Amino acid sequence: MDPTTIPAALSTAAIEATAQRIAPHVRRAPLLPVDGADFGLAGAQLVFKLEYLQHAGSFKPRGAFNHLLTRALPITAARYGHTISASASKLGADCQPGSASCACRLL
Repeated sequence: MDPTTIPAALSTAAIEATAQRIAPHVRRAPLLPVDGADFGLAGAQLVFKLEYLQHAGSFKPRGAFNHLLTRALPITAARYGHTISASASKLGADCQPGSASCACRLL
């Protein structure tokens, strides 16, 4: 692949479509401006996006909802499995981490 080209999955249009698809299901995480001097970066303005306020306490529901809304996805282990399960239940699927019953297409 030519390193100067952007794969279709990473195009601006694809990112905007994904944002629109998941918007009804995720929280809009607030931004917190911070003075870089607080972290030894004098003169820098930092902005933290507080994704820990998202469902399941991380950015992972964004990907979980996108996967559930676009393709079949079996439950995986650990935190992502719980995130998929929580996201699926918000979409009306009865799903438990580790359960094959959640490998469904939700449209």
